[in-house]
Amino acid sequence: MKPDLSTIYYKKILSENLTVGIGEAIFRDENLFIPANLQNYSDFWKQEILPDNPHKANLLKWIKGVRLEEFLSSFTEGEFQGIKMHSYYPTAQQFDNYVPPEFEKLMNEQVQDWV
Repeated sequence: MKPDLSTIYYKKILSENLTVGIGEAIFRDENLFIPANLQNYSDFWKQEILPDNPHKANLLKWIKGVRLEEFLSSFTEGEFQGIKMHSYYPTAQQFDNYVPPEFEKLMNEQVQDWV
C-alpha cells in the first residue's frame, strides 16, 4: 500500500525533529471527518510516533477504543441524597429537579405560565 501525502509529511517532521507552525500544519476537512478514524492509523502510531514511549501499550490500546470503566472508581460506597450505595454498579435512581428555595416561587410561576 502506497503511503498518503500526510503520512510522508508527518514522517519527515518526526525524523527531522521539525517544529511546525500554524501556517504549515495540515488540517483535515471537517466534512471528511470519520469517527474513530484514528484506529485506522494505529500502525503509524506504533512505528513512527510511539516506538520508545513507556506508555506505548496503553496508548495503542486507547487508539483502538477506550473503555470508560478503566477511568471510573470500581466500587461505589456512600450515601447520596439519602440513598445508601454499596456496589460496583449502583442501581438506577430518579431524582426531582433541584430548584434552590429562593427560585421556587419564580419557577412555579413560570411553569404555571407554560401550562
